[in-house]
Amino acid sequence: MAVLLTNAIFYHVPKTGGTWVRRMLEVAGVPHRELPCDLCENTADPLFCIHASYHHVILPQDGRKRLAFLFVRHPLTYYQSYWMFKMRSGWDRDNPFDRKFAQEDFQTFVRAVLSGCPRWVTKTFTEFAGPEDSPAADFIGKQETLRLDLLRALKYAGEDIDENFLMYSSPENESSEGSQWRERCRYTPALREAVCEVEREAMSRFGYW
Repeated sequence: MAVLLTNAIFYHVPKTGGTWVRRMLEVAGVPHRELPCDLCENTADPLFCIHASYHHVILPQDGRKRLAFLFVRHPLTYYQSYWMFKMRSGWDRDNPFDRKFAQEDFQTFVRAVLSGCPRWVTKTFTEFAGPEDSPAADFIGKQETLRLDLLRALKYAGEDIDENFLMYSSPENESSEGSQWRERCRYTPALREAVCEVEREAMSRFGYW
């Protein structure tokens, strides 16, 4: 499901700060509700619907044009964040991606994904943002500047938001923290270069070079 605001729609790309965005909308009292999607009746995994892209979300039939926004992040940290989350929460055996690429070693995981699912991050971002020549999002922010970009998106859309509250709320997602996992998800120079090469489309499109 996506999040419907008065003047905007938020699409929750996995591992890009969307959990924090949803929490901030709630605690800041910004009027919003979840939009249903055509996946809701086809999966028992609620996270699958939370992360539904514009292809599946059922938009309100009120004829209003709303600003569609989402967030991306650097492909290198996307691999790290996904692996750390799975190491903390466990690999999902009902998820085909997890079944195929579950690894206890970070570098082994990255190499497996680069080989078996090349352009993984690029394809994930494109699924939500649409192709570059026909984007589905009006505003694409970055996880690295999450607070500022969320504020910019909400102001562009004309939403009523307490700017000071938003700017001084921590954007950290507790589920992906943990120094023990951070120490274990380091890149070698060669592996870092390999990821950047495979994900060069996302790197270029979203300004990460």
